[in-house]
Amino acid sequence: MLQAATPAGLIDGGLPTEGTLAHVVVAKCADHLPLYRQSQIYARGGVDLDRSTRATWCGRVGLDLAPVIDRMLVHLKRSKRLFVDETRAPALDPGDGKTKTGYLGALPRDQRGWKGGDPPAVVFTYALGRSGSHAMNILRAYDGIQKVDGYAGCPPPQGRAADISD
Repeated sequence: MLQAATPAGLIDGGLPTEGTLAHVVVAKCADHLPLYRQSQIYARGGVDLDRSTRATWCGRVGLDLAPVIDRMLVHLKRSKRLFVDETRAPALDPGDGKTKTGYLGALPRDQRGWKGGDPPAVVFTYALGRSGSHAMNILRAYDGIQKVDGYAGCPPPQGRAADISD
């Protein structure tokens, strides 16, 4: 009797399935359920799943998804119009016991309002500051119209900018 080789998982030699990893990441990122709260939920069900283990899983999923995000950004930058905005995103400052202010940038495209052919999409980025250099690096080689909120620290890199009040 022969046993077929086990298909490779996202975590080499690890037990979590892709479904388990997706559940943890979606709960954390989309449902805003921090890992420590997930630990409490699992503990109620008798599952002892350490927060640091799930943090490692989230990091691994992020690494595995990086090429997909990079490719999505390439496709978004082919669009004629992009909305560009950022919002504060507090992050833990390891060793300090406090939070620091970072910025979560969003580059959404949704052409449904004017019967555009490209599907809706959004890419999120993270930066430790609000300097225009962060947006300029992300939008390098973009040559379309940017809808922005008029923040003076973020001049358009190459494309034309349109203030949202237009």
